Amino acid sequence: LEMRTLVVSNGWFTPGVPFLLAPIYVIDATPHSAVIRLYASVLTFGLWMWALREAYRVFGPRYAIALFIFPALDVTWHLLATGAWGDLPSGLLLVIILGRTWQLAQLAFEGAPVKIQDVVVLEAIFILTFYLRGNSILAFAAVHVFLIGVAVLGGQWRMLPRQVGALTVGVVLFIAGIAPWSIMASRELGGTVISTSTPALSFAITFGKREFLCFAPCPR
Repeated sequence: LEMRTLVVSNGWFTPGVPFLLAPIYVIDATPHSAVIRLYASVLTFGLWMWALREAYRVFGPRYAIALFIFPALDVTWHLLATGAWGDLPSGLLLVIILGRTWQLAQLAFEGAPVKIQDVVVLEAIFILTFYLRGNSILAFAAVHVFLIGVAVLGGQWRMLPRQVGALTVGVVLFIAGIAPWSIMASRELGGTVISTSTPALSFAITFGKREFLCFAPCPR
């Protein structure tokens, strides 16, 4: 119960970044900020290299060069790269997701069989992205609606059941991947939390619905 409370807290953020930082705290319970920044920089650099490789492989050298130039010349990027925030790594993962989605869409439109292992890899990346930034669940919904739409519009009816089946398996895997967090956060906060508690709180603050400020009965 105490661990659940510590992990969920107010439920504003999903716990991807704390999990990524956990190896440091296993070695040193009070690491210096410079160590955390160096660790975050190395992780970000690795993700950037992966995103560059995916962009080159899927879209060609011009897009890879664009992805190289923009962060290299952006001061904000370098500042965020040394911080333990989920925004930048989740954005890089979304670039990778874009490339893999484009590949799957091409296969679906051409009526080629969609490999289940490619779908599994896509869902694994989506799960990691979700735990870094909970609002990426919107990108998950958009990507899968897009892929199903491409499969239908491609007119390859013979392959349609297999394509839709593979995507359905992917959706189930994604739900299974985020379920531990959603269930734990819902139990801790006393209401339904899919990704974060921010949407309900924002709705309450914006429209003055006090009953939405607490997932359980609000204390006086």
